[in-house]
Amino acid sequence: MSQSPYEKALTRKAQLEADLQRVQSFLDMYAEFAGGEDAPAASQKPTTGDSEPITPYDELENIAVNVLIKNGRPLKRQQFYEAVKEAGANVGGSDERGNFGSKMSRSNRLVNLDGYGYWPKDKACAAANYFPPQTESGSNLFSS
Repeated sequence: MSQSPYEKALTRKAQLEADLQRVQSFLDMYAEFAGGEDAPAASQKPTTGDSEPITPYDELENIAVNVLIKNGRPLKRQQFYEAVKEAGANVGGSDERGNFGSKMSRSNRLVNLDGYGYWPKDKACAAANYFPPQTESGSNLFSS
């Protein structure tokens, strides 16, 4: 069965949005790992189709960590997404919630605690029986 012109346009729009999301992910990772050598200034934020600026990855991570600390307990993905959106972040992409989940699961600053949700990797959470791994400086605390 052939698609109508309208259905073809919707299919093409979804493809373009997916492409844009992949490009945005590349730009976010490039800015993060390249140290900003070629990355645009913070004032040159990319936008979504509705001209709302997309929050850069490092800023999104900062907002996410602050939301969790302010909340005082881990949040499951949907609640976490909604709280970060309320804090003013715009993740972007045709599946913004899915894009958010992907970015948070790749974050080096967060951990997903089974049965509890996301939490800052460097903060203890007694309710979830989570204690951050010891760092080099903290590992020799009791040795003589």
